[in-house]
Amino acid sequence: MKPGEPFNPRKMFVGVFIPDALLSEPRLSMGAKLMFGVLAKLAGENGYCWPSQSALARACGCSDREVRNRLAELCRFGLLRVSRRGNGRSNSYQFIWHPIYEPNDTRPENFADPTGTNVPVTPEQTFRSQRNERSCQNSPQPNENPRVNVKKRVRQEKSTREIDKRNKASYARANSSAASEDEGQQAARAPLAPASLDLSQEILRKALEPHAKAIGQPISDELIERIREAAQGKPLAAASLIAKTIQRRFADTSLPGYRQPWPASLAYWVRVVREEIGGLT
Repeated sequence: MKPGEPFNPRKMFVGVFIPDALLSEPRLSMGAKLMFGVLAKLAGENGYCWPSQSALARACGCSDREVRNRLAELCRFGLLRVSRRGNGRSNSYQFIWHPIYEPNDTRPENFADPTGTNVPVTPEQTFRSQRNERSCQNSPQPNENPRVNVKKRVRQEKSTREIDKRNKASYARANSSAASEDEGQQAARAPLAPASLDLSQEILRKALEPHAKAIGQPISDELIERIREAAQGKPLAAASLIAKTIQRRFADTSLPGYRQPWPASLAYWVRVVREEIGGLT
């Protein structure tokens, strides 16, 4: 395909997901909606994510100050809760259920504005000082005991740290390599390469099986090799990405907002692995 040629974008790209109810909400700026979509893409199985502000700025193509303004807008609107993790680490973001997700006839009056005035959010109102932003991030929710809320946040942050630690250890084991080995050690390890290659191929094949069964396509060795090349030496990380994406977006009906039609081709995963793993190296 050449530049300037028409094409069909249906099921062609991988990107952020913004709920229709949020996208059509006139009281939120487009920047805040885009920020919500980027955060939703990064959310883990427990509903938390903790990207740095510089990473969010790169993902949205904006400045760090714009990121802070959009986060403050989402927090003020009641869609997001921000917690500080301390020790120089990035903030933790938790999504909050909002009445805009409910059908129109079940929404309470004055639901959009915490003050009850239901005043639309204007560009001037999106600016917040650092002091006000910190108070918004750590304030307890309505009808919630502040002491209980503090204990709850401590447990959540502890759980987040443990999950982060396990993920880092898992990726370290999967991507570890003996870069400092001398030629003798590399020669000793050479006979194990075919077995390691076969193992990575089998793991990728297992991760692709639900999609292959759903659309009735065989998993070819050529496809496995293309995915391994797209992963740039991280086949186990690619298999983990494929399995989690299948569960969250296509297979698990208990996760609202992620249930989507199966892509028509298994080659879809070559692009996903290249963008999510290869593009971040």
